[in-house]
Amino acid sequence: MMHRMIDTHRRIAARRRGARQMDVILHIGAHRTATTSFQHYLRLNGPALQRRRVGFWGPLRTRGALLAGVLPATNEVVDPKARDTARRRIETALRRAEAAGLRHLVVSEENLPGTPAHNMRQAQLYPDVGARIARVSEAFGHRISRVVMTLRPQPGYWPSALACAVERGHPLPARAQLDRIARGPRLWQDVVRDLASHQGAPIVLLRHRTAPDDMLTAMTARAVAAPQDHTDHWLNAAPDRAELRAALDARGAMACAIPAGEGAWQPFTPDQRALLAEAWQDDEFWLAAGAGGLATYLPTGRSGLRKTEQSERAGQHLPPGRHQRGQAHGIEKRRMVGHR
Repeated sequence: MMHRMIDTHRRIAARRRGARQMDVILHIGAHRTATTSFQHYLRLNGPALQRRRVGFWGPLRTRGALLAGVLPATNEVVDPKARDTARRRIETALRRAEAAGLRHLVVSEENLPGTPAHNMRQAQLYPDVGARIARVSEAFGHRISRVVMTLRPQPGYWPSALACAVERGHPLPARAQLDRIARGPRLWQDVVRDLASHQGAPIVLLRHRTAPDDMLTAMTARAVAAPQDHTDHWLNAAPDRAELRAALDARGAMACAIPAGEGAWQPFTPDQRALLAEAWQDDEFWLAAGAGGLATYLPTGRSGLRKTEQSERAGQHLPPGRHQRGQAHGIEKRRMVGHR
C-alpha cells in the first residue's frame, strides 16, 4: 500500500508539471563497491555527459548545502522548517537542471542509506535505510525515477569496511564484534525489502566490479550511450596489512595485531568467513530468483564485466590500477552534510 501511494504521488506531481520529466536517478552506494571510482568516472566525463544531456550531483554537492535538513545526525530529529527549506532548495535545483536541457540526472551519494561506522556499531547492513531513503524521496518531491544500489558479497564487504575504519582511527574490532557481524541475520535482501517498503521508485541492483560505463548504462535504462573513457580508475582501495600497521603505529596502537606481510587484512576466522559466505549465497539465490519482485538485479550491468571478476574470498584486494584514496567520508563520525 505504501509503495502504491508514494508512486501515485510521484505520477500526479509529474502530470502537474506537464513537460517531459527529467529522469532523476538516485545512486546510494553501497560503500566499498567502487562508488568513489564511479563518481570519478562521471566527473572526468563531464563534457561528454553534457552532450548526452546527463547531469551529475556527487558528494561535493550533496554534502554541502543541498541536502542540509533532509537527514538527521545521530539521535537528532529533523527540524520541520529545515526540511521544508531543503525541499524548496532541491526543487529549485531540479528545475534549473531541466532548464539546462538535462534528460537524466545521476545523484550519487553513498552515505544516504547510512554509514559503515553505524553498520559496524549495529553489526548489520544499513538498519535505517528504509526511513532514510523515504526522507530523501520526499525531499525530492517523489521525483526519483529509480533507486540504484550496488551490492558486494559479505565476505568482501565487511573486511574492506573494517580495514578502512581502522586506518581512519577506529579501534581494532573485538572478537565479540566480529562474531556479531558474522552471525547477524540481516542480509542484503533485507536492505532491499526496506527500500521497497518505504519509497515508490523502482529499484535496480548492480554487482560490485561492474564497469563504470555499464553502471551508467544500466542506471539510465539503456537510454544513454555511456562514454568509454576513464573506465579503469580504481580509487579508495582498502588499506593492506602494511598500511594498517603503519597507521596503527603512527597513533601508538598495537600494530602487531595486524599480521606481517603486504596482503589484504582478514579479521575474520575461517568459521566466521564461512558464515559470511553462506549469507551471500542466500542473497544470491534470492536475487537470481527475481528478488521477490521488488527489484531488478543486473549482476553484470549491460554487457558484462570487461575486467576479470575476482571472487570475494577472504583477504581479497582490488584489481591492479590506481589505488588512490578517494572521498574520505566513508567512515564518519560527523554529519553527512556540511562537510566537503
